[in-house]
Amino acid sequence: APEVELEGNASVSGTVIEGPVAAVPLPVLAFSAGGDAVKVSKGETLALPPGTYGKVKVEQGGTLVIESGAYFFEELQVKKEALVSADITAGPVEVNINAKVKFDTDSGVMIAPVFAGNSRWLMFNSLADVHIKKGATVRGSVLAPGDKVELDKEVQFEGAICAREIGIKKDGTFVPHALIVPLGTIPTATVASVAEAGEVVAAEGALAEDPAEEVRAFALEANYPNPFNPTTQIRFQLPEARPVQLAVYDVTGRRVALLANGEMRAAGSHEVTFDATRLPSGVYFYQMIAGDFIQSRRMVLVK
Repeated sequence: APEVELEGNASVSGTVIEGPVAAVPLPVLAFSAGGDAVKVSKGETLALPPGTYGKVKVEQGGTLVIESGAYFFEELQVKKEALVSADITAGPVEVNINAKVKFDTDSGVMIAPVFAGNSRWLMFNSLADVHIKKGATVRGSVLAPGDKVELDKEVQFEGAICAREIGIKKDGTFVPHALIVPLGTIPTATVASVAEAGEVVAAEGALAEDPAEEVRAFALEANYPNPFNPTTQIRFQLPEARPVQLAVYDVTGRRVALLANGEMRAAGSHEVTFDATRLPSGVYFYQMIAGDFIQSRRMVLVK
């Protein structure tokens, strides 16, 4: 008979019911995809409108920005430290994939705007296995009724999974939509105080500017050092003056620091010092919004 198997120090927070249960029919997926292949180059950002495409690959450190609507991919590969950033401002995002889906080591999914349960608004429908590799952080709903969804070691997943088989390996975390207590268990008071501290630091000059440096394109650079403890430098580029918001989120999508709050910034290179002294070790994302430019990156705090 089907059963729930727990190995090692694995545990379930909730109720496990085993034994005869009523049959639950799994949904049947039927769709096709085709068109031009899409490649997001290493460290680059690409905004992709809804539509049908061939193989979609996001190279290391790249960011694929998707928006409200339906997407159809032949295949989806998100490489090491790459991100899929979903903008749900105008409604849900649905991604339908014909063949394999793979989120590589330390890759991730971001959803904006941030609110409790926003992971319900992003759906990945797959006609093949879904593999989320070590250290990845993924949010949303995954539907693969005829196949297997596998979460490797140290994967953090928030949302829902419907599949023929689900595997979660050592130190993996799987939590439902709208988790009340954030992963990492950051007390509410700590979250608030860190966000306030971020605003004060930015106002007092932790944001370094070099308007004289010629900049040709918007960019959010990888923080350095990464991993870090407890401070790291975040650089971004503006080819023209723009109001900038720069925020840091934990893996549940909760904002834990606001480093720039929509203030106008001059064209040029800018650098912000992020101090995570009061935060626990873990994976964090930082996101920059400057007009219609949006980019997110991943960083790791190790104490």
